[in-house]
Amino acid sequence: MLIRKKVVIKGTIHGMSYLKKTQKVASIHGLKGWIRNLTDGNVEACFEGSESAVGAVISWCFVGSKQVRVEEVVVRQERYSGRYRDFHVRIDEPMRLDDAV
Repeated sequence: MLIRKKVVIKGTIHGMSYLKKTQKVASIHGLKGWIRNLTDGNVEACFEGSESAVGAVISWCFVGSKQVRVEEVVVRQERYSGRYRDFHVRIDEPMRLDDAV
């Protein structure tokens, strides 16, 4: 079964390295979707794929890399869309946390 989950990763997350590492982990697990910075310094991501792969990547988000301190990961289940071709870093106008998850 294919699922979609949106997450907000809260904590001390510096620069693009967390985004790029999450992109790599998500791609290895065959996920589709995106990740981006929020204006408050947190990160938002949308993961689509198998339930086990989405779960594995969300578990990785709790740990992250050595350069970050993840304090909380807020997860919201959404309806699967199937509209993404790959998993990419979004470099667009970041949303405020109030507008995210």
